[in-house]
Amino acid sequence: MGNILGKVKGWLLGEGENSERRDSRTSIGITRQELLNAIHEHFQQRIFEASTDESLLFATSFVIYLNEQDYQEQEQMFGRTVQDAVNKFNRTIKEEMKRYSDYVPHAQFWQFQFAPFITGSLIDGMDDALPTLDRKQTAIISQIYPTLSDGELSGPADGERIVATVHTKDSMTNIGLAINREAMRGVDMLAKDRFRVSFNDFRKLDHVARSESAEDTARATIKVSQSYFTDGTTRRSSIYMTNDHLIISGRGGQGASGGMQVARLDSDEVLYRHVTLRWDSATKSMWLTAKGEVILNEVPVEPGSIEQAVPNNSTILINGEIQLTVIINRK
Repeated sequence: MGNILGKVKGWLLGEGENSERRDSRTSIGITRQELLNAIHEHFQQRIFEASTDESLLFATSFVIYLNEQDYQEQEQMFGRTVQDAVNKFNRTIKEEMKRYSDYVPHAQFWQFQFAPFITGSLIDGMDDALPTLDRKQTAIISQIYPTLSDGELSGPADGERIVATVHTKDSMTNIGLAINREAMRGVDMLAKDRFRVSFNDFRKLDHVARSESAEDTARATIKVSQSYFTDGTTRRSSIYMTNDHLIISGRGGQGASGGMQVARLDSDEVLYRHVTLRWDSATKSMWLTAKGEVILNEVPVEPGSIEQAVPNNSTILINGEIQLTVIINRK
């Protein structure tokens, strides 16, 4: 009888058999919480290293190496771990922005790649192989900017890809998984171990159903007549403005510039930064500045003049021959 009463008392005080089992639970391999903690701690360290008392800067691209067994056990949960990591990142940035009120996002999206450590694996930019990784250990390499391949248009585009950073066999093999995309809202799964997530004003990624289409997630759609947007290999008649800043340049324009999205027209007559569009998330409005010859809604814009408002369905005429139409999607 006394033994039974002792067990009941123990359970009420959280000391019963179930409690002991719960409190003593351990995992030979890394848990998803431990992996999430490792990613977030690395992110916070990079904020400390990259920021100053004048400006905020942080890593946006991460390659996360795991022990082979840990990788296999975590593989089907990578998407949810990315979702959790981005939510933690966003909360951290929102807090930091209280001290850096003038911060302008320096990149367009978060980028994650998970890789199993295999003895002798080589990392791009490193001459030596990684040391052995035991169970529960991680090795995380990060960059301030995500990598865009040469000639790749910023923003949604067919064939968009991430440069591989670890040389392992079959790292790009896709597998068929019955994934409920509604549960991974906001996470773009490029491959089984590669993900991109839009900055999206550093808002929480939720599970509320909404369209994944670029038309719905972009600030605006920019259509062009009498020319094309080009990435050097592919021509497009329209692009999506997925960043708060979009630079319209000619064929010789650079790729992503300082985190700003760059779109190149198939013309040598269009200047670099011929037109710059800016989305103001606070007022939900579009603004334009010009470096070259531009007519906005039949009104000439003086190069170097103050910003001009760009209403929905505005037309922008460049050099008197290339017409852009701006369709604002996020009102």
